[in-house]
Amino acid sequence: LVELNTFNVSHNALASLPFALGKIMDLTKFVFKDNPLLEPPLEVLVKGSDFVLNYLDTCCKALKDGAIEFCSIGFYEIPRELCRITSLTKMNLSDNKISMVRNELIELENLESLNLSENNLKHFPTVLCSLSLLADLNIGHNNITRLPVQLGRLSNLKKLGLEGLQLIQPAAEISNLSAPGIVEYMRKFFRVDKGESRTLDISNVGFRKFPREIAVLGTHLTSLSLDGHQIQDLTYEIGELSELLRFTAANNQLLNLPYELGALRN
Repeated sequence: LVELNTFNVSHNALASLPFALGKIMDLTKFVFKDNPLLEPPLEVLVKGSDFVLNYLDTCCKALKDGAIEFCSIGFYEIPRELCRITSLTKMNLSDNKISMVRNELIELENLESLNLSENNLKHFPTVLCSLSLLADLNIGHNNITRLPVQLGRLSNLKKLGLEGLQLIQPAAEISNLSAPGIVEYMRKFFRVDKGESRTLDISNVGFRKFPREIAVLGTHLTSLSLDGHQIQDLTYEIGELSELLRFTAANNQLLNLPYELGALRN
């Protein structure tokens, strides 16, 4: 049907439109109103038939070339149909309104580059930490304040865009490192959180404050080394490490010890 120029499927029960529709080059009139369409999403459908066909054509091409870019569309979430293009190696969805990342994204196991900058993400999507080939990730200019310890799983990550983020965790001394440095740091936490180790050595990093992300390890941690920093105060979070057996903080600038040390029963 490559020469088809008019196609009217209005008033049906269609839930999705196939990518192949975008390949009908002579299609000048496409009517799809009054269908309960979920794919493409509403943000695409409201832009009219020409935009819909261009969207479908772009998705169809992505099946072959492995790259897709949909910036400034107004997406509130990643379209589910994109998560089925398992050949994707590069995806750019910057400058949208995405506030959540669906778990189906885990199907994109070949993804190497992902740009989710300038969206409305409030939390780092932990599903991204399952994309083992990811080498370039940009989450800058979102509302994310914490990076999860699972980030340590991304051993291939070489670039990590964090521009414009007001990060609480990890500490600024870490978030200013290169992507491999951040991943290496977070991997130490991940190993403890997963139960592979109960020892955390993060000496000689240059911390000016007690890194509060340590508290997330809670009872998983039995040995902590914080030597060689510029830390003046151990904050109350130290009390969360109730199973701690060994703690060293030599060569710092400690001025006092917190009451919460009494919670370290061991």
